[in-house]
Amino acid sequence: MHSFSTHAELVVQAQQLGAIAAALSAPSLEWTAQEAALIAKIQAATLRLNGQLAQPWGSDLNHYRHDLRTPLTVILGYCELLLTRAEQPIPQLAAVYEQGQVVLRTINHWSGE
Repeated sequence: MHSFSTHAELVVQAQQLGAIAAALSAPSLEWTAQEAALIAKIQAATLRLNGQLAQPWGSDLNHYRHDLRTPLTVILGYCELLLTRAEQPIPQLAAVYEQGQVVLRTINHWSGE
């Protein structure tokens, strides 16, 4: 039963992450072409993460965790890169980074790390 509740938690957290990442496309945010490309990669990785969570559970949980961490690493890495280059705070990007950390902590807790 613990695995189900953790999976349900991950689904909710990843959906929240997806909603926050979608906010990065707000017309009020102006991105350079390079930044826009990184934002697109963050959004694609968020969709991939949500897609992985929509898949049926397999018997190899280590593989499943790896499939979740891969897009999460992309999300966190690009967020960190953009945040360090930003001249001023970008609350939406910081929120994506923070929610990504929450999802990662849940995955690590689930895997016993």
